[in-house]
Amino acid sequence: FDLDSPTSYTIDQNDKILTLRFYPAIISSSIPYKALKDSIITKVSLVKEADGQIEINVYLNKTGLYRYFGDSNKQRIILDVFKNQKLFNKAKVLGFNVNVREKPNVNSKIIKKVNRGNIFKVQSFEDGWFKILLDDQKSGYIFGWYLEPIYEIEKSRKARNTEPEAHTKLGSPKTKRAVQSKVAQRDLKAEKPHTSYTSHSPEAERLYNSGISFFKKNDYQSALNSLNQLIQTFPDSKYVASAYFHLALIYSKMKGYSCEAIAYFDLLNKYYPNSFYASLSYFYKGKLFYKKEKFKEAKEMFEKFIKCSPKTKELKEAKIFLAKTLFKMGWHRQAKKVFLELEKKYPDFYIEDPEALYLMGENYFLLKKYKKAITCLFHVLNVYPQIKEKDVILARIADCYNYQGQKSASIKLFKLTEKLYPKTEGGLIAKIRLLEKADTVRKINEYRSIVETEPDTPLSQLAMFKLATTFYEKAEYKKCICILEEMMKRYPRSSLFENVLYLLEKALLKQIEVYTSQKSYIKLINFYLNKKQFFLKVKNPHCFLYLGNAFKEMRLYDQAINVYHMADNLFWDDGKKDEWLFSLGYLYFKKHSYNLAKEKFQELISSYPKSKYKKQALLYLGKSFYFLGDYNKAKKLLSKVIKTSKASFDLFESYFYLGEIFLTQGRYLKALNLYKKAINIGGDSKSLSFIFYNMGKCYLGLNKEKKAMEAFNQVQDGLVKKMANILTSQIDINHKLRELNETSKFIK
Repeated sequence: FDLDSPTSYTIDQNDKILTLRFYPAIISSSIPYKALKDSIITKVSLVKEADGQIEINVYLNKTGLYRYFGDSNKQRIILDVFKNQKLFNKAKVLGFNVNVREKPNVNSKIIKKVNRGNIFKVQSFEDGWFKILLDDQKSGYIFGWYLEPIYEIEKSRKARNTEPEAHTKLGSPKTKRAVQSKVAQRDLKAEKPHTSYTSHSPEAERLYNSGISFFKKNDYQSALNSLNQLIQTFPDSKYVASAYFHLALIYSKMKGYSCEAIAYFDLLNKYYPNSFYASLSYFYKGKLFYKKEKFKEAKEMFEKFIKCSPKTKELKEAKIFLAKTLFKMGWHRQAKKVFLELEKKYPDFYIEDPEALYLMGENYFLLKKYKKAITCLFHVLNVYPQIKEKDVILARIADCYNYQGQKSASIKLFKLTEKLYPKTEGGLIAKIRLLEKADTVRKINEYRSIVETEPDTPLSQLAMFKLATTFYEKAEYKKCICILEEMMKRYPRSSLFENVLYLLEKALLKQIEVYTSQKSYIKLINFYLNKKQFFLKVKNPHCFLYLGNAFKEMRLYDQAINVYHMADNLFWDDGKKDEWLFSLGYLYFKKHSYNLAKEKFQELISSYPKSKYKKQALLYLGKSFYFLGDYNKAKKLLSKVIKTSKASFDLFESYFYLGEIFLTQGRYLKALNLYKKAINIGGDSKSLSFIFYNMGKCYLGLNKEKKAMEAFNQVQDGLVKKMANILTSQIDINHKLRELNETSKFIK
């Protein structure tokens, strides 16, 4: 309603409908006068107006107080509708990323964000805020502008779907109507009303015809006015479904209004879900989604339309769009199936859409059906010689010849493409392909020239990638990595991104192998730290194995463990995982994390029974059980190492730790026997010192002090020597005490 500066407005019984909208609203909230039982005496009074906001009270004699909030100006006020709960108990979200707040004010904490189409139970309405019940049974507040109440009176609107228009099958005599538009030529006048609510009014027909006439003349604003007036004034008219449909079409033709178009299509499906226009809306919604590159949603719409509208004239176009959509999604096999169906049913389907034939050829190429791809692409050039992609098509045909092994034909066509279209995308593709046969120096220079002269084209990306590939082939891995690094910065959304990552991974691994073979561990660690952001994208676990080994060699065990773990969820395609398990277990052992070490060694032994690391894993698993106090398992594993291994280190360690177990258990003779075997094998000074020290303890346990002294005297290692000296001194003291005791007895 329009206001100059009034304080109230009264609706009388001549008003058919009260519609207030928050402009520019997609969806209006309407109160049909008839639905409120002809008993409305409504007064609209201005409560307050400040800072561009207006608050109005609406009084109804039976249903109570309504309150409205919205923006205001001196000329016109168009408001959104918020009603009390006597008419509704649910509401639908109209916006995207709408804030749900803890309390009914804009400074309150945001507890959740919701999106358009979500429906929530309304608990109360307070100062323009809806209190809603969320899915987790918690309450929150949304300001009313962002919600559309779902009214009980809308049940009457749903009844319209029983109209013959909704239930008559397509193709039957009753549905051969024509809508006065370019989209659907069906005559609604031929349809007789079959329900009590369907009304016919000359004014409704005039508004409808006027709107369609304006639509055909591309006078969209006038068409919008006429069709909106029809819907608001005659909500029960048989023309309303068509009006919603054409409103959506108008918005779809207006630049920047695709969201509004989709919203009106949604309204059509909500109020007239079984009508012809509802099914047709799927097709046009699909085209809108396709244009917005929302291919998943487009696919869903086209499939729905094809399923529910098998006999419409739009069916062929829908199938063409479905095939194109599947191609854009990368679903090439499914796209091929739809293309074949089109070829069979509509042999000339591409006459109205040459892009479809072109994409069909591209689809065959990506499926490696090169012969069929050549046929399609040549057909495109023959039927549409003026097509703007002809340079790219020629280059693609040459690619097909190349992959079929027809090298001579491929080279000739690449040369022709480069000559005819020297600065086009196809010409540059041809140039790059021909360079693959050139010498390395020329390739590098030409690739760099393309990158410098064509920086903003996809060909620059391809040239950079080819340049990086050339350096990789020359084993100049650092240069390759630098170019790929620059490429990822310049073109983060490149179609070659997966190829770039793959080559980067290979180059990183090769450079790591170079440093590893040179034992340049510090250089390798610095290389990793400088390129760490790229290692986060690496999927090859070998990179992290070699890096971890470098940290391990530098005794940086914590860093080594962290790097090893970067390969946790990666796929090992050869026998390197056993080395990774052993290395990680070994580091846990060195860090005294024996339970973690045990897990890695056990996984290695069970998963890789033929691994060269198995015997060492058995040894360290036995040692881990020893330190965990599980002597029985330790003895079993160490004894197995002695039986199966010939390595002197493994045998020495096994005898030593078995001796330790028997010493702890007080079985001194058994321990001495094992220590002697370890001495015969030989070990480093520190290990031998420990053995002689423990042998001395065994002799003390057997009360053989002289033998113990001999063993202690053979200890060489400094710290162990001090420990041995303490026990030697104790033996001397004990010996002197015994002599003193004997002397005392003799004197007595």
